[in-house]
Amino acid sequence: MDIRRLIGENIRVRRLAAKLSQEAFAAKIGVEQSYLSGLEAGRRNPTAVTLWHVAIALRIKPGALFETPPADLVERKKGRGRPRKV
Repeated sequence: MDIRRLIGENIRVRRLAAKLSQEAFAAKIGVEQSYLSGLEAGRRNPTAVTLWHVAIALRIKPGALFETPPADLVERKKGRGRPRKV
């Protein structure tokens, strides 16, 4: 997996587990919502300072952003989302 996608997935999964919207989390780490969206999608190269702010906001060690997301958080993420219309 591309490192940008891995970091983005970690941020998204952990942000959702913390029940934060992109807008709220972006404000918390001092970036625009559009930047956070690109970061979570793996389209951005975050600086070390940005990763530091993300880790502080999520209350994790910065190194955790480079690891495979915990399975329990990924499962919670899969259960979220808008109901599909049939």
